[in-house]
Amino acid sequence: MKGQILLSFDVEEFDIPLEYGHNLTMEEQIAIGKEGLNNLMPMLDAEGVGCTLFITANFAEHFPNEIKFLAEKHEIASHTYYHSKFENEDLSKSKKLLEELSGKTVSGLRMPRMQQPDISEVVKAGFLYDSSINPTWI
Repeated sequence: MKGQILLSFDVEEFDIPLEYGHNLTMEEQIAIGKEGLNNLMPMLDAEGVGCTLFITANFAEHFPNEIKFLAEKHEIASHTYYHSKFENEDLSKSKKLLEELSGKTVSGLRMPRMQQPDISEVVKAGFLYDSSINPTWI
């Protein structure tokens, strides 16, 4: 019997330098995030490996054709609307946009930086699962 592994990746605007006082424009953040995705996908495609991609709606808006293409082989899930800021409305707004772009139902959520969302808001937005809680101490 072959073993199985579940893979997931966060796909977002690259904003961590902002937390350390380094300014990056949104265009630079999006470009760096896209470069990371571009480097990842050939490895997965070469082996025929599927995964879950937790994508911010902000990132997805910049690459609608790629989101549709990725949804053919991978699960598209929400990483909220923006990586650096959050309001409860972002849950349903990100889900709706990702569904429109992917043409698939979006069932999962992972909050940026493993924040703990209000689970009642997660349910209200229509998600079936929340992958935000990290069982490891960081």
